[in-house]
Amino acid sequence: MAKTQRLGEESGRGGARRVSGGRLAPVRPASRRVRVSLGELIAAAYEVTGGETQSVVALMASRAMARATGRRWVVER
Repeated sequence: MAKTQRLGEESGRGGARRVSGGRLAPVRPASRRVRVSLGELIAAAYEVTGGETQSVVALMASRAMARATGRRWVVER
């Protein structure tokens, strides 16, 4: 059975990763926040996918988009 995790919750892993030799590898700093409207996101998705509506819907509803925006997008027809 798969476990689910809400956005913003900590996973079982810590912030730093172990590498061989017992030292901790540095964690990459978080990206800076940028305010983007929903219209700009959809326009960028159309630009990236070449204007195919089904591809735009798949991109907007993807986990990568949810991870990048911090929100889960649901597209209804």
